[in-house]
Formats: sequence, C-alpha cells, structure tokens
Amino acid sequence: MAFDESSIVRDLELTLDRFRGDPRAALRLAPGADAAAARAAFVELAKRYHPAKYARLSAPVVRLANETFLAIRRAYDAVATSTSATVRSTLPVRGDATPIPRSTTAARPAPVARAPEPAKLSPRPSAAAPSAAAAPSSAAAPPRAPSLNPRRDPLPPRDDRFDRAIEHLRERRWTDARPLLSALATEAPNDVRFRAYLHYLRGWEAHELGKDGEARAEWRRALACDPGLGMAQWALQKTGLG
Repeated sequence: MAFDESSIVRDLELTLDRFRGDPRAALRLAPGADAAAARAAFVELAKRYHPAKYARLSAPVVRLANETFLAIRRAYDAVATSTSATVRSTLPVRGDATPIPRSTTAARPAPVARAPEPAKLSPRPSAAAPSAAAAPSSAAAPPRAPSLNPRRDPLPPRDDRFDRAIEHLRERRWTDARPLLSALATEAPNDVRFRAYLHYLRGWEAHELGKDGEARAEWRRALACDPGLGMAQWALQKTGLG
C-alpha cells in the first residue's frame, strides 16, 4: 500500500505545533471540562497518532510521529494533573468548619414597649401628587441614551481561531485560512506563530501561481519569524526551492 508521506508529514507538523501551546486548547477541551473529558480526548488522539501506525514509513516520519505522540501525552498529563489538583483544592478540610454559635436568650435584647402612635389621616393621592409612601427614597435615574455603536458578537478565542486556520491549511484551503491568520497577526503582533504561518500560506499561494521566487521568499520569511517551523523548511525541500 502506497503512502503519501508529504500529506502525513504536513498533518504531523501541524498537530505538533498545536501542542506547543496551551494543553487544554490543544486537546480542544471545553471550559470546565473534567478529567474524564481530557482522557476521552487523549484516547481519540492516541488512536490517530500512535507511533505504531507510522512504523513502516521512513525514519524521519517515524521520528516526527514519536515526537507528536509524546507532545500529546505531555499535554494530557498536564491537564490531568491540574484537574486533580483543582478537585483536591475544592474539598473541605476536616476540622476547619466554623461552628455555628447557639442563640441564647441572654444574647437577645429585651423587647422595648412602644406607645401607640396616633392615627394619621393620609391625603387621598391624586394624579398630580403621588402618594409619599409610594414615592422612591431617591430620584429615579434618567433613562440611558441608546448606544451609537451597535453591539457586536465577541470573537472566538484566539486558540480556537488558530486551530481553524490550521485545519484550513491542512486541507489547502488558502482563502479560508488567510483572513483568520491576518486577523490574528494584527491582534497579536508579538506572537510569531501567526506571522510565520501567514508567510507559509502566502508561499503556497505564490507557488500555485507559478511564482517560485516569491514562494521561496515567503517561506524564508516564515523561518525568519519562527526558525522552529518545520513546515516551511519542508515546503522548500518538497518544491525544490530550498
């Protein structure tokens, strides 16, 4: 059975890069997910990326598969450890409960008898003069002016959008990945990942248009932003532009 090692390498590189970030985001866990959810996510990833599946491929692919699986395992261990620590911290400690004092008759002040007040005649409320008893103690706040800016739905977290961009890159959907990476690079200019992947994407766009010189320049810019981006180096070698 023939294997397309180029697509396998691309998938492993993207997955490995994803697990260099936040472990919960890499495992795609929902906020507040427990240890069972983390275990289920790890099992699904282990089925897909276990090194045994790549044993018949070339040595570089086997090494990359091992590195990817170890990164997945480290992320799961980190999440499982932090989840267990959180559960332990929320458990009550025996002997620390604050006793509730018993109420005694001596602690209660004796009731003070009050003389009955004379009955007062209340004026009948009218439309012009509302009842004083119904009036609020303070003046009602004036109505708020309508906002001039329409409400906008909040953007998804950056890690979620970055994961979507990586999925688009894996499937070579450049036009879907470009706006996500451009927005992320603008929002977080100090995060080299977003700029590096944007240059990587532009390199493939240029290559597919036959602009090999521009493609080579974009992939080298990606490596300048992030020397650890093996995908850019692989693209240079794959296309013979390195």
